[in-house]
Amino acid sequence: MKNENLNCAADPAAEQISAIDIKLLATLRARLVLAGWVLICGDAKIEAYTASKWGRATADMRGLAEVALFADRVGAPS
Repeated sequence: MKNENLNCAADPAAEQISAIDIKLLATLRARLVLAGWVLICGDAKIEAYTASKWGRATADMRGLAEVALFADRVGAPS
């Protein structure tokens, strides 16, 4: 079972994330929330994220760049 963490900043690997990435993560999370999505942190070793809406989840997205593309694709406000 995948370790799902709704609070990525609480992840032990978060210490390795730069301040810029932390801000980008918070921004992407807020954008997705406004569009009705929840961003879930998956495997920190491969920087995997999943988005969920109404009980349906996306495939793992690798890195914040893929999360940003997904947010644009689903029409999350910028």
